[in-house]
Amino acid sequence: MTSTSTPNTSEMATLPSTPDQQPSRSDLGTIVQITVGQGDGAQTFRVFKGSLRFYSGYFRTAIEDMERSHASELQLPHDEPETFDLFRRWLYTRELPPVGDPASRDGWARLFKLWCFGARRNIPLLQNETMDTISRWMEETCTIPTAGLCYVWENTTKGALLRTFLVKTMWARFKGAGSLIRSPERYSPEVMYDMLLYGLENRPVYQRDPTRFEDLDPCEWHLHEEGVRCKDE
Repeated sequence: MTSTSTPNTSEMATLPSTPDQQPSRSDLGTIVQITVGQGDGAQTFRVFKGSLRFYSGYFRTAIEDMERSHASELQLPHDEPETFDLFRRWLYTRELPPVGDPASRDGWARLFKLWCFGARRNIPLLQNETMDTISRWMEETCTIPTAGLCYVWENTTKGALLRTFLVKTMWARFKGAGSLIRSPERYSPEVMYDMLLYGLENRPVYQRDPTRFEDLDPCEWHLHEEGVRCKDE
């Protein structure tokens, strides 16, 4: 599947990113037919062009190209119908549809797929609201869905906000290094690299010159009972 990239500031300038921005009824326009998926698993959806244009930079361009070429429908062969249907329902209700139980892998997988879909199709508000749900689920369950990390890294690019959020959260709240050591099989090389890089970049920095051994505190490296220090000479 194609990796996602983060849209630049100019691309997002006219795309809504906060919940208070909504299209008016007059903005909805006509309906476009969109076929999602491939083969027997493909499904066709009918969506208002105006809603797609309002929230998505990708669909603004795609609809213009479709109309220019007089095509009868849009095709998204590399997307999943289930994910697109969640997006379609969000588009009309402006509430994230139920995606499952926070205790289940399927629920987390749907959230990650929805965020990555929003990134591919340049839908910042969908990404923001999905991210809020991911954060809330982590808060409620005190867990991080390590089983879904490989999917996220396979479907995003370096610097993606979801990658950064997961790495930072694993280090700050879930002691990510310990998880890497205990269960390295859960992580792809790319996930492990980003985890270790973040840990190195945010490691404690000594203010003293490390080459001046006389300035170092020897007790930092000694074995002492709690509260015991060497006497100053």
